[in-house]
Amino acid sequence: MKIGTVARLLDVPVPTLRRWTQEFAALLSPAARSRDGAVREFTHEDVMLLRKAHDLLRQDKSFAAVRRELGVPDPNDPPDVASSPQSNGPANDEEREVATRFVRAILEEELTPLYARLDLLEQYIKELQQRSADTTTRSRWPFHIDR
Repeated sequence: MKIGTVARLLDVPVPTLRRWTQEFAALLSPAARSRDGAVREFTHEDVMLLRKAHDLLRQDKSFAAVRRELGVPDPNDPPDVASSPQSNGPANDEEREVATRFVRAILEEELTPLYARLDLLEQYIKELQQRSADTTTRSRWPFHIDR
C-alpha cells in the first residue's frame, strides 16, 4: 500500500506518517522506510504496527514510551540478556512460522482485490479531477456539494 492510502486508513496526515516511519523504522519492512526518494510501500504488518502505535499515541504517550511498548530497541541501552525473548524450541518456532505463512497467505488472498480496487478508485478520482481541470468552461467536479 502507498503512503497516502495508509494515511487515509489511519486518518492521519501524510507528514505525520512519514515521521512515524522514522520513529518506528526498526519494526517496519524495508520498503516502508524512507530511502532516497523511493516510493514507500507498506505491508499489512506495517499498517497493523502503525495502527497500534497510533492507538498508543492517542493515549498521550511519548514516542519513547510507544517504542518501548512496541519493543523497538533503544540504541542507547546496553543489551539485556535477561530480558531477551527465550525460544520455545525449534518445534514451536517451526509451528509458529508455518502458522504465520498460512495466515499471511489468507490475508494476502483476501486483501489483494481490495487494494486493487482502492488503486482503481484513486485513479478514477484523479481522472475526474483532471477532466474537471481540463475543461474550458468551469464545470463542477461531480462530487461538489452546493452550500
